[in-house]
Amino acid sequence: MFVASIEAGSLTEKFLIRYVFRGEENYENAKEVVAKVLEDNAAVKTVVALGIGAVLGYGAHLAGGSSTPNITAYNNNIVNIGAAVPISGKEISEILEAMPDKKQLAKDAVGVIRPAKADPDATIEIEGMSQLRIDPQFVREVPDEYSPPEPVERTMKYTDVEVIVYASDRDKTNTGWGGIVPGVVDGRVPFVLSEGINPAKIHGQLRFKADVIVTERFNAAKKIYKAKQVEITRTNI
Repeated sequence: MFVASIEAGSLTEKFLIRYVFRGEENYENAKEVVAKVLEDNAAVKTVVALGIGAVLGYGAHLAGGSSTPNITAYNNNIVNIGAAVPISGKEISEILEAMPDKKQLAKDAVGVIRPAKADPDATIEIEGMSQLRIDPQFVREVPDEYSPPEPVERTMKYTDVEVIVYASDRDKTNTGWGGIVPGVVDGRVPFVLSEGINPAKIHGQLRFKADVIVTERFNAAKKIYKAKQVEITRTNI
């Protein structure tokens, strides 16, 4: 694959539309000027090519290649190339981190790289700059499809559920409490009491109905969410 000049549907055009001009209308208004600048200004052309390479590398990183050696090496190389323009590694990182839709960025990177997976020896050339070439080893490390990562934590609200208290503290709301919520959280977890609930009022109560918020943490090894904490927001006591 070869990414070259600005042509309808080319990666360069798509990059400019999505990540520089933030939309088709803005790009169309400046299209002729951009094409002229890229044609006459080698430095600007290099920056655009570098930007495409950075977006592909960062997108591949987001798509699941955060710990793969060739994707990591490519992104490190982007920083070294940027220093010659010059654009510091910090500036490149800040630009990439500031991109608002990282899910779309990862999806775009996977979509661009996917066709190269059909050929085990395929490379992707960007603007003819050998330093930005994406080699087969990089291509193999990019997933075939983009799957958004599971959030590290999530919360679930439950209304009027049974709560069984195993431990309580009449003087505290954030420590000393623990128990289960049968059918929701069957293993003992810490309880906390929302502001407005008097711990002395429910201290000693072993079983009652309540509204709760369950905080769950994702276990990457087991690919499941496990309850971390239960907040009691209202009781029927």
